[in-house]
Amino acid sequence: MRARASGAASPRSVVAVLAAALLLTGCATASGSPQTGGGLAPSSTQVPERWPLPPMPVAQARMPADPVLAGILADIAVGPDMAAARARLLEAEAGLQVARSALAPSATLTANAARGTAQPGFGPPGAGRIDSRSVALALDAPLDIAGSNRARAAAATARVDLAAAEAERIALVSRRTGAALYRSALVARQQQALIADAVAVAAETVRLTDIRVAAGLASGLEQAEAREALAAIRARQPAITQAAAAAQFALEALAGQAPGTYGNRLEAAAAGPLPAGPGLGLLDSPAAVLARRPDVRAAQAALRAAGLDARAAERERWPSLSLSALLGWTDPGFAAAADTDSIGIALLAPVFDFGRLQGLARAAGARAEGAAADYAGTLARAMQDVATEASRLGQAQAARASQSAAAQTASTRARLVADRQAAGLSSLIEVLRARANLLEAQLAEATALGEEATAGYALAAALALPVTADRNQP
Repeated sequence: MRARASGAASPRSVVAVLAAALLLTGCATASGSPQTGGGLAPSSTQVPERWPLPPMPVAQARMPADPVLAGILADIAVGPDMAAARARLLEAEAGLQVARSALAPSATLTANAARGTAQPGFGPPGAGRIDSRSVALALDAPLDIAGSNRARAAAATARVDLAAAEAERIALVSRRTGAALYRSALVARQQQALIADAVAVAAETVRLTDIRVAAGLASGLEQAEAREALAAIRARQPAITQAAAAAQFALEALAGQAPGTYGNRLEAAAAGPLPAGPGLGLLDSPAAVLARRPDVRAAQAALRAAGLDARAAERERWPSLSLSALLGWTDPGFAAAADTDSIGIALLAPVFDFGRLQGLARAAGARAEGAAADYAGTLARAMQDVATEASRLGQAQAARASQSAAAQTASTRARLVADRQAAGLSSLIEVLRARANLLEAQLAEATALGEEATAGYALAAALALPVTADRNQP
């Protein structure tokens, strides 16, 4: 036998109220995540129409195909930095799921079963053991009339955009850094070979000078100068060796590899000519570059999230409504089982909390103001970054051109001196000196080439251009 609880609502009314609550919360969910545009948010930082720089080619992320670099960049893409960035993105997406769940109804199912012994005078006559059971389904639907939950969900959406932009920024910087370290490692290895040749030439010069001094054909000053030159060249070897090792170890750490993993690959790549740096293109407008930079988009998403948090904190001070419903069945074991159906509406309005909600709203507003200042600073730093790296690349290109011309001149002079020595017009000492000058010029040229490539990669990152080692990729 079942009896309905007195004054309980009918199941039909409960279903009708729940349907209305679902409709209202569905509308709230749909309107809680506004779409963001692709332009720049307003800021106190003025963005010029063009860069205050002379027209110049700049680095773009297209290089000749390099299978060694392509493999290293593939390792970097799954390295620890990128793994951490992807984890932060997943965390932000989970936070968005939690924020959106606050807009939807929640349901809780409770079931209880108990067995006990009736005390004398309690329960039906002759009852010794009592089995009680109950089942209840409670539903709660927040209406979010003030819109605080919708603002929280929109802020969580902005944080997903922030995490995605941060992941893109880390990928861009990691690939730029990896390409630059790869180039530095190859330059250092080629410099090791050049400095070894320079040591051999200087040692041979010392040997011949010693013979000339013994024969009375050279002075002690010439002998001391030759030995001083040999000592100076040998003193440079440890720094070059350390530079090669440091670049390799930094590259392996960036890719999450053990020290020494890339040794054989770098040795094989250094045996050939140095790979070309980034290709050349033209400088985009400041607005286009800033809209493409992930750090600017991250700051813009942070600004949007802080503003929405401030809105939500302010609206937490407003009254809120929620609908609730309960469907249940209870069998106490000593009386007739009963169905329970109820619906209700709750109005919650903060009256007095010693200024807690007001303080939270003021703190959220202050964070929004700080995010606006950070966004303005990010814009200024981004423009300064592009201008600095563009100027740096221009200077590096000029220095490389000068060093290449000097190396070409030294090569021509060494060839002419060798021809004169073959004709009996120059001594072997002169040939060795010309060879030493050529090796010194080649060392300087290799350094300039490395600095030019590093500047090119830095400008490519400042322009938010992807770095690739595949000729077919943009």
